Amino acid sequence: MLTHPAPRPTSAGHPLGTAAMITISAAGDQVCVALAGEVDATNADRLRTTLFTHIGEGRTRVVLDIGALTFIDCAGLTAIRKAAACAESLGGSLRLYGEPRPAVRRMLQLTRMAASFSGR
Repeated sequence: MLTHPAPRPTSAGHPLGTAAMITISAAGDQVCVALAGEVDATNADRLRTTLFTHIGEGRTRVVLDIGALTFIDCAGLTAIRKAAACAESLGGSLRLYGEPRPAVRRMLQLTRMAASFSGR
């Protein structure tokens, strides 16, 4: 299991993004990416890179565990939507797993992504 490190401080002493933990476990053509904390514009690129790297390596069945995710904004949701489209274009899928917390559930509902990624 791989875990991406927490954001590093910049020379100005500010972190590169808000707290977010991405934990990965992969086997064959499947990868499980567990998110914890917040995914927003400051760290959505890290999520996008993680998802596209695994999809590009042939792990096109993606399970995204959002049970410990406390917040996600449009940048994070865009990363997920684009990764899902990429996985599907290669014959795979991206499925959300876990009971979303209220703020995350609300964003999924507002963007109509809740129905697109059903399948706990």
